[in-house]
Amino acid sequence: EVDKAILAWKNEMRVAVVSHENRKRPSAFPKKRRKNVAAAYHGLLYVCGKAGRPDIALRLVYAMNKEEVEPSETSYNAYLKGKEERKDGKAAIRMMADQYESLLQVECLKYDTRDKRRESEQRIRIIF
Repeated sequence: EVDKAILAWKNEMRVAVVSHENRKRPSAFPKKRRKNVAAAYHGLLYVCGKAGRPDIALRLVYAMNKEEVEPSETSYNAYLKGKEERKDGKAAIRMMADQYESLLQVECLKYDTRDKRRESEQRIRIIF
């Protein structure tokens, strides 16, 4: 299931989505919004969650960074939603899955200074 989705992304959908993103637009629109590319990656992350493959989800997040599409909380939530909707209830090999999911969470939930929910938080500086 995941392999077919990745293959479809590589061979067909990515080309279409990127060409749509790069189309000519009126000057009022920003040039590099990349919303459609991010939405396609979110769909792939959902499929990874549903298949119980956090290792491939992490690779997709790294690919997002490479394409200058920043993973966000929405990316992580797409993976979690797919994981939540698994039908068989089986967990992947837990120890490895937990490690990949921890890395996935770190990559997707980077500290955002513009996040309104974090205005009251205080930052500390640690000097070694």
